[in-house]
Amino acid sequence: MPGRITMTQNPQPVFSTADPIYSATAAGQQELRGRVTDLDGVALELLVRLDGTQAISTLKGAMAAAGAAAFESALATLVRRGLAAPKAADPMAISFDEQLLRLTPQLSRPGTVRSSADGFAVSLVRRRRQPPPARAGGLIAVVVEDDPVLSKFIECFLALDGFEVRLAADRAGIVAQMNRPERPDIVLLDGTLPDVDGFHVLRKLRAHPRLCNVPIVMLTGRSSREAVIDALSGGADGYVTKPFDAEDLTKAVRAACGLDAAVAQQPAAGNSRGEQRNDNWAMSTMGLRLAA
Repeated sequence: MPGRITMTQNPQPVFSTADPIYSATAAGQQELRGRVTDLDGVALELLVRLDGTQAISTLKGAMAAAGAAAFESALATLVRRGLAAPKAADPMAISFDEQLLRLTPQLSRPGTVRSSADGFAVSLVRRRRQPPPARAGGLIAVVVEDDPVLSKFIECFLALDGFEVRLAADRAGIVAQMNRPERPDIVLLDGTLPDVDGFHVLRKLRAHPRLCNVPIVMLTGRSSREAVIDALSGGADGYVTKPFDAEDLTKAVRAACGLDAAVAQQPAAGNSRGEQRNDNWAMSTMGLRLAA
């Protein structure tokens, strides 16, 4: 009598269970599209990097500067909050995803948001836990931008929010502003300047003992995933692409500084300089009176 033939179901093929592939979940992509996030810098960078095609060992190597412990903690945070999840490493699916990223790099990137006006836009900001100490003349914002029209536009909006705005357009201007006695409370940094790369400036500021903790938001026309990752790995607190909405920029600046927008709208007593004040900011009532 012939032997009995039985069928057994084999598990789905995977590349390596020891080196899994993670991708951002729908909640993770929504987190990136939400403009402001409470994730720390390492977790935010990792979430941007999770495209569903790279193994964890590859990502850990790319983020070696953060340290293994910080990387593991960031991954655990993303998984615990439902922002990332392991992906079945089906070879055909991964090959398809890689081709999709090459063919439609903007559409397939988590965290890249379609702009109604011009192509695509990115707006990611990490919220500071605590606001900076109040200053008598308002918080200081250094705007590094070589386009004089855009620079004036940003200056006006920040001045209306009570910031003392200082401008720089090139390497010499940056050095001059950073060497002033009062340390800035936030820096808005253009990625492309006439005589220096803004991403290089970012790393220089992060390495400076006096300026290393100042919130820095990149304000640039570069909207690729690689540029965002470069900024986050370099220590940026936020990334906003041009063209941008004035309200989005204001929210980004407030979040990066740790200011509460709701508190900022509360009325407060005026003073001799014609400013309405509360605990965290000042609203000028004398027009756009800026620092010399």
